[in-house]
Amino acid sequence: MIVDRQGKLFVIDWIWGIGDLRFDVAWTCSLMARSGERDFAADFFRAYAAEYPPAGDNFDYFKILAASRWIANVTASMDEKKKNGARSEEKELFFRSAIETEAAEIEKRTGLKILS
Repeated sequence: MIVDRQGKLFVIDWIWGIGDLRFDVAWTCSLMARSGERDFAADFFRAYAAEYPPAGDNFDYFKILAASRWIANVTASMDEKKKNGARSEEKELFFRSAIETEAAEIEKRTGLKILS
């Protein structure tokens, strides 16, 4: 668990131990940034990378991977809810904004436009 300067809690579940730790760090930073805590995410990454320097190796790749996975998860969930009639306009607008922000970040880092 991580607590920011304002007392906001972030729970990290890294129990699997399978895969690359940089993905977990990128996922955590992405979650914090989507929660409006971009500075805290940057502080978290700097502190983590200071303790474990390999965390910074090719980190942009893992940030893009985490953002892409999140977009795929949320988009699939929204599509499934539409099919089942459980659609919420409010949630859709909230997530659409976050999806567009993540997509813009991917485009900025890679030049790839994933939304039209």
